[in-house]
Amino acid sequence: MSNWNYLIFTGVLLFLNAAAVLCLFVFKRHNDFLRADSDDGDCELPWVNLITAASFACAAAGMYRLGGGNAVFGNEYIVCAAALAAFFGADGFVPRNNRWEKTLVALSEIAALTFAVFRLPAPDFFAKFNAPAEVVKAVAAVAVWSVFKMQGFGGRNKTLTYAQILFVGMTLFLSVFITAYQPHIFLQTGGALLFVPMLALAPFVLLYGAEPDLSRPVFNLFNMTAVLMSAGLIYMGAWGCGILLVSYPLFEAGLGLWQAGKNLMSRNKKPVFLFELLEVHGFSKGYAAGFAFKRNLLFCALVLLLLDRPFFQMQVVLICVLLYLKFAMNILNPDMRNATFRQLFTQIKSDARKSWRETNSTIAALKEKYKDPDKR
Repeated sequence: MSNWNYLIFTGVLLFLNAAAVLCLFVFKRHNDFLRADSDDGDCELPWVNLITAASFACAAAGMYRLGGGNAVFGNEYIVCAAALAAFFGADGFVPRNNRWEKTLVALSEIAALTFAVFRLPAPDFFAKFNAPAEVVKAVAAVAVWSVFKMQGFGGRNKTLTYAQILFVGMTLFLSVFITAYQPHIFLQTGGALLFVPMLALAPFVLLYGAEPDLSRPVFNLFNMTAVLMSAGLIYMGAWGCGILLVSYPLFEAGLGLWQAGKNLMSRNKKPVFLFELLEVHGFSKGYAAGFAFKRNLLFCALVLLLLDRPFFQMQVVLICVLLYLKFAMNILNPDMRNATFRQLFTQIKSDARKSWRETNSTIAALKEKYKDPDKR
């Protein structure tokens, strides 16, 4: 599909999507005014789940019909990706009222991803790992599931998930007109499926402070699609771009593991994730999402650069890691806000030694506490 035809298609789809949301929003506000209902300031978008899901379905059908979707990976890959998206969308309807239900849902999700990875041919770079192919595929399935869960932020901050999906879709959409990356239809599909439906909701999020209260099935559908787009770039060799697209969830996961490890050795429990830390200090969920989205804008530019110059992937990914490392140190240690990278690594070394000493002291105290009384 040419860029001009693609722009017309996405423009029409965006107009219909935004018009439907706006008309229903105005209609609901008008009815509330006539009933003299008390307005508590909340912005509710009626039928937003149905409209967003319908926009996704229309975009998928239109891209497959107009863009020749089977030219991207081959029919087998398209069917597998569509089946995964449908499965995770339907998975959102399953209740999660207790630990057993959550465990069964997680196992079924991992099983679906594992089946898909084993069903499809392995990419060439899988052979570079010094391990059996089955082990590499199983680890890849678990890694995709982990990114999916982390990008969803456990369902606790839908605004942050919305910002992440919008970032992935916006990057893919802009890359259609800025880069010459092939296959072009892959980037066009990502922009149509993710960016257009999310952009239609953006004015209500920015102007009215509405939280994108999408249901779990719809969020699962968009979230898994964003993860599959990142995984597709990695599969096709643009692994640096795929990592940058999910860099913020990976950063939250790394920061969360670090903070969780510190909480095990400390009585003063602190928030694990960054958005929780911001909420504790009085910032809204929208502020946390906007904060993350602004950070992602830089990585959007880096992805657009890498799509044309893939030989810089290693260097750019290392720069991304250093930037997030510096960002994490600014959060955990405000005194290092103006530190250079050399001072940063010195501080990391000092913190590692301190943590090691504290761990040894804790282990020694536990041994002393539970030592056999007969040997005292």
